[in-house]
Amino acid sequence: EIAKGKRRKIRIWSAACSTGQEPYSISMIIQEFARKSSVLPLEYVEIVATDISPSALFLAMAGRYDKLSMSRGMTDDFRDRYFDQTGTVWAVKDKVKKMVSFRRFNLQDSFVPLGSFDLVFCRNVAIYFSEQFKRDLFRKIAQMLRPTGILFLGASESMSNYSTEYQLLTHDKAMYYRVKPEGKV
Repeated sequence: EIAKGKRRKIRIWSAACSTGQEPYSISMIIQEFARKSSVLPLEYVEIVATDISPSALFLAMAGRYDKLSMSRGMTDDFRDRYFDQTGTVWAVKDKVKKMVSFRRFNLQDSFVPLGSFDLVFCRNVAIYFSEQFKRDLFRKIAQMLRPTGILFLGASESMSNYSTEYQLLTHDKAMYYRVKPEGKV
């Protein structure tokens, strides 16, 4: 999207990011796409990663992972391209880190300070909340998603009982949600 000669940044939110694996994985996937295509300059992508836990955020910002963490779905090619090994620890390379900004954030707070987003990853989080909080959470996310924005939930999560503002979409085996045009508030 171009407004007044400026391209709008693609904004991505990793809510409840814990120790950072998700936002760093998003950064790596975007870098892979950019490496193979010239249509997405990396400076047009912003990844905001939030969590309520200061200790989780401290670990996330360090970007250092043990062998067990690295063995969970990480291909050797990605590991070698995006991490440096020091002894038994793997450290995320600066080119991955610089795309992600970490912030302490409570999902019970107002989302207004975060701004609007094109993609929201709120995976494996809502399952821990009350039914009313889930309704409030999905409503607040709907308000911050840009018109074509997408919400990703965890595989075991559904919003079927908590919101009618979204339409469920699928691509291959992936499920995601987009706010219905009439559902935008």
